[in-house]
Amino acid sequence: MSSPAGRTNASPHHHLRERKRKADPKREQPSKFQSSNTTDLNDEPVEIKRPIAKKTKTNKSSAEQRLKRYRETAPASIQAIYERALSQRMFCLDRQRGGSEDCPTEVLKIAGSTGNVYTVKIDRLPSCDCPHARRGNECKHVLFVLVRVLKATNYWQRAYLASELREIFSKAPPIVPVDAERCDNDRKPIHEEDTCPICFMEFQDGLEGTVYCKAACGNNIHKECFDQWAASRKRSAAPVTCPFCRSRWIDADGSQGRISIDMLKQRSINSEGYINVAQDLGISTQRGKPQEQKMPFFPTLMGWV
Repeated sequence: MSSPAGRTNASPHHHLRERKRKADPKREQPSKFQSSNTTDLNDEPVEIKRPIAKKTKTNKSSAEQRLKRYRETAPASIQAIYERALSQRMFCLDRQRGGSEDCPTEVLKIAGSTGNVYTVKIDRLPSCDCPHARRGNECKHVLFVLVRVLKATNYWQRAYLASELREIFSKAPPIVPVDAERCDNDRKPIHEEDTCPICFMEFQDGLEGTVYCKAACGNNIHKECFDQWAASRKRSAAPVTCPFCRSRWIDADGSQGRISIDMLKQRSINSEGYINVAQDLGISTQRGKPQEQKMPFFPTLMGWV
């Protein structure tokens, strides 16, 4: 018997396939462009990566960097060097200020304990050309300069900021050049009863044939007498001083003492590669040998230290 027109007979298998098709999730293909408000409960949570805001770079070039690690206090490692710097006889032969107003520096000539002359530079990274420092060690000459000459309180730093250098040099003893005109004004007049401190004779010719102390007291001395006095001091390796006040003698050309930079330039280099002034200072060239104490204190060319 034929079925009615326009009507299709569906078999039971056909209806079963339709039900499976509707229940099978694999056949459900969600759109790739789902709304952000749509939540898919069947999938794992997806971490949404948001672009990280770029950090604003600070201008590190404007902030000065210390060239060595900062030290809060003096480390135990420099204790022995510090003691040698303060106990051994060393002499400051010259000080020269350099650098700029913002970052000042100083270059010093230091006669070490054996008479070798070393160059110490105090700047952002203090240095010395002695053998010990050249091997990368901290040396007594740098500490001697910082403590004795410059009177620095933070002497244990291996590197300084420009602000620290400005503070050190502002508080250091000044480098005072000899002012010949001022010294002439400080010269004492000769009175009738005045006598030479060496020969105890009167100054019969007034100021003629005399010299005077430019460093401090301004007293007059027979030139011939003073020349003999200076020669005797040199023979005993002692500094030439004023017979009156014992200040270091300043010559007519403004130089002070027996060791000048011009004199150092004329000296020959020893086997160690340095100029040596041990004979001038009356000290031994042998390391570790007790130094002969000619005077309780020894003034440098730039003043007492």
